[in-house]
Amino acid sequence: MKHKMSILFYVKSSKAAKNGLLPIYQRITINGTRIELSISRFVEKSKWNTSAGKLKGNSEES
Repeated sequence: MKHKMSILFYVKSSKAAKNGLLPIYQRITINGTRIELSISRFVEKSKWNTSAGKLKGNSEES
């Protein structure tokens, strides 16, 4: 039996911290069943690449 799995990273604007940083979340989907987890990291909105699901650039931070 084959399993279909995908992993997506995204930021949640609705949960922005008081300092303006956005929390990064991970969504894991296996055969249509989804779970969302915070990875306990924050990022500035301007540094997040939505289409790639990751930080922009190649710095140590990213």
